[in-house]
Amino acid sequence: MNILKSKVGYDIVHVSHEELLKFGYVPPVCDACVVSLKSNENYYIPVMNSTYCKGCYIEWDNNSTYHKEDISYQEKKLTWVLGFLNKKGGESCLKKI
Repeated sequence: MNILKSKVGYDIVHVSHEELLKFGYVPPVCDACVVSLKSNENYYIPVMNSTYCKGCYIEWDNNSTYHKEDISYQEKKLTWVLGFLNKKGGESCLKKI
């Protein structure tokens, strides 16, 4: 798992298929196009509380607009997902870039 920044500045969590299964997200599917998320190129978008495949994430990233009033919601969701993965052994794979 890596924490990335979208083009407009939102936090993004790059997650693997295995990490999605730890969420209890079975079967993991893209929230935009409903394709099965079997690869390790998956993106959890805390500000939307959604997980996208690589293609849908790129499209969202190219078209998203930053709204500062969304940051408190993003922070709540990001804190939750990082805490959840840490409890499941995710701490060792955290890499802030």
